[in-house]
This record gives sequence, structure tokens and C-alpha cells, in this order.
Amino acid sequence: MKKLLIPVFLTITLIGCSENDQFAAEEYEPADENDDRETLIATNERLVEQLGKYSEKNEEMQEELEALEEENDKLKNDIITYRQQMHEARDEKEEELALRTEIDQLAGHFFEALHRRDGEKLRDLTADQVEVDMEQEQFTVTPENQIELSFEFDNLNFSEIEFLSMHEAEYDRSRNRYRAEYSFTVLNDNKGDFETESRMVEMEFVQNEDGSGTWKIASIQNR
Repeated sequence: MKKLLIPVFLTITLIGCSENDQFAAEEYEPADENDDRETLIATNERLVEQLGKYSEKNEEMQEELEALEEENDKLKNDIITYRQQMHEARDEKEEELALRTEIDQLAGHFFEALHRRDGEKLRDLTADQVEVDMEQEQFTVTPENQIELSFEFDNLNFSEIEFLSMHEAEYDRSRNRYRAEYSFTVLNDNKGDFETESRMVEMEFVQNEDGSGTWKIASIQNR
């Protein structure tokens, strides 16, 4: 009996090994080619979708960049315009201050000539529309399309004036005219009691049309 069992056991063992080897071979068999192709197609579709998103994002960023560049250019232009306006405003202010000084000096020469009754100097300082009458001691002003005005020399009696200064000034650039108001304080003797009185005259200046750039007095009246 012992001699018969040994061969049978070996046979069973060999059969068992053959079946296990066949199962292992089937388990590690290469994947189907169709599965590989579908995987590649799906991967390619994802890449195409991602590239599309990147392309859209790039276009958006490019539009934002162009908008920022446009805004930056506009800001630069605004800064240049602002600087130009600041320079122009500063130049105009300096010009007006220089003109105010020139007008004030002209008025000073006029008041001095009036105090001295210097007819020649008064005629030189006034425009054609102002007539200087030394006999009547008055100015006759004939503005364009306006009523004739007269101003007597004694309205500015400098022997009684204690203080005289420019009170207000306005430059009409469009008409090239300058208006100034002068306030002055008069000292009145009322039977030994001195009283002060404030008065004001308005003067208008025009630039000479001969191209010299000089200014002349075109009007004077009480206010």
C-alpha cells in the first residue's frame, strides 16, 4: 500500500501547480488597446479644455492690461493738463500782481499831478475820452454810449487828505480794462474840532492802443 500512495500524491501536486500558473498568467494579461485609446482621448480632451480656459484667462488679463495702460495714459495726460493749468494760473496771477503795481503807480502820478495842478501831466496820463479843463478845474469824461460825467479837482483836496490807498481792484482781461477804487480819509476842521471822513473814488484804466502797452486813466468819479 505505501508504494502506491507516493505517485498519486505527486500527480496531484503537479496538477495543482499547473492550474495556479494558468491563473497567474491570466491575471497579468496586458490591458486592452481600446482602453488605452479612450484614456488618451479623455486626457487630450482635458488638456484642450484647460488650454481653452488658459486662453480665455489670458485674453481677460490682456484686456485688463490694455485698460490699465489706457487709464495710465489718461492719468498722465490729466497730470500734464493740470500742470499746464497751474503754470497758466500762476503766470496770470503774477501778471495781475505786476499790473496792479503798475496801475497803482500810475494813479500815484495822477494824484501828484492833480495836487500840483499840472495840466500837461494830467493830459498825458488820461485817455482821449477825458477832457482836462484847467480853468474850471474839472475833468469831463465822455464814455462810449454813456452820459457825460464831470469830476472837480477839489473832490481830491490833498491838503485835507490824511490817507489814500487802493481799496479794491478788478482786471477785465476780455475788455483789457482795469477798475480800481481808492479810499481816502479827509480831516475836517469843525470850529477847532477835527473830524475824519472817509471817501472813495473809482477810476478806470485802459491800455493805450498805440501798441506801447502803457495804461491811461479813462474815467474818474465819486463813489
